[in-house]
Amino acid sequence: GFTETMSYSFVSGQSIKKLGFDPEKSFRVANPLADDRVYLRPFSSGSLFEIVAMNQSERDLMHIFELTRVFRPGRSVLPDELLRLVGVVMSSEPFREAKGAVEFLLMHMGISHKEIVFSPYEKNDDTPWANIGKSITLRVRGALVGSVVTPTEKALRDFDIKKPIALFRVRFQELQQLLVGNLIADEMVRFHFLVVFQYIGTGIRFKDVLVTGNEEARCTTRRIAEPVADLRIDQLHHHADNVAGRA
Repeated sequence: GFTETMSYSFVSGQSIKKLGFDPEKSFRVANPLADDRVYLRPFSSGSLFEIVAMNQSERDLMHIFELTRVFRPGRSVLPDELLRLVGVVMSSEPFREAKGAVEFLLMHMGISHKEIVFSPYEKNDDTPWANIGKSITLRVRGALVGSVVTPTEKALRDFDIKKPIALFRVRFQELQQLLVGNLIADEMVRFHFLVVFQYIGTGIRFKDVLVTGNEEARCTTRRIAEPVADLRIDQLHHHADNVAGRA
């Protein structure tokens, strides 16, 4: 499975520059906690690249993900907060594994294989660091919801990453809208993301992973997952189909 990371929402100007962006176009924090944490991050890719760089000497394989918020200019003086699922695979075949992980996750969210479409990468302003020929765009039910991206050699050098990696990105809010009406929606969709990535294929049941966090978190998790607590992780999408059939 994948290991969940939790990185800062505040980043340095240097980190933003490494992704090919002007930090002055990002939101500066009025009272930063540290000199290297002065901007609200507009992208989460850099944070995961830094985690890979710090840990690559200790392992040959790495599978990490983060469900987090990024901050972009909006219609008001305040930034728009966008929820993103981002992950990085470091292995001998990172692109294939990253693509497979996203596809596997979406199918366990109740999305059929036919509704998942990968196509040639659509270049955009978000990823000037992408190797266009080795990246793809992800659409679900016709809606653009993400991508699987191979960084350029320059991006790898800038972040001092010495091993092959690929990154996947999912626009969480857009995907959540597609799942409205399913069993796995709203709070459940977030919980499902976290659980599947960490426990898929282990045979662990939902109720066996409801013991972490503080008491408030445990109560919230029990309430969200009660309908499926006795199911194995890999049975959840079948349960969702059965519920939808009875509705």
